[in-house]
Amino acid sequence: MPPLCSRFSALASGVHVMLTSYVRNNPLRYADPTGRCVEDGEEHGTLWCIAHFLGMAETAKQRRELRAEADAREAEYQVWRAQWAASHGGLDFEAALGMVALQYGGIYATNLGGYGGKGGTLAAPRGEVLTRQSRLLAVFQRLGSTPRATNAEGAMAQMNATLEAVEDTYSGVPRSPNPSAKVSDGRMYPALEDNIRRSADGTITATSRGHVFTYGPNGSITVTEKGTGNVVFRKN
Repeated sequence: MPPLCSRFSALASGVHVMLTSYVRNNPLRYADPTGRCVEDGEEHGTLWCIAHFLGMAETAKQRRELRAEADAREAEYQVWRAQWAASHGGLDFEAALGMVALQYGGIYATNLGGYGGKGGTLAAPRGEVLTRQSRLLAVFQRLGSTPRATNAEGAMAQMNATLEAVEDTYSGVPRSPNPSAKVSDGRMYPALEDNIRRSADGTITATSRGHVFTYGPNGSITVTEKGTGNVVFRKN
């Protein structure tokens, strides 16, 4: 530790030291005429030395080491995040966290699988009412565990049937034969026919109140949030 830092360390700890401790109690051999210190080959002034001793300043070498550690942790997390998505039908982990709102009252239990752990499933007693976000997550989880359709029409039918099944079970709202495109009754419905576009290449795009559903000619499904453009589900 530099002489100056040793001096302030003693003062901070309240331990009585000799007045020559700033030169390691050897004024005949050491001197501190400027109050500066050297760390990792860098010379700094008094204020920086104090800040460094208090853990508030780093040398360039220390900053590189901290950045390398942070990059390694981020890379490890991204690998785990990709593995989690692969085991949850393409659902992004951070998107899932944004959708799930835990309710305290025994309505349902959920386990997304913690960082470094195994993915979980959403479970609730039949007839219990779940939040809209949790019902949407249940739809994605069911879709992720079913075989992919062979074309866009089949994929859309698969999505609509799964959505209706989840809503019948967990929304608590009876299905309306003529749902409104502007006013919600608390239940999620498949996209209305007026909001479905079929392309020449076989792709189907369906728009609901909050999401855009893209069904590929090979049966793939991609769900995107309208407000943010974030992909919240993908099944290739």
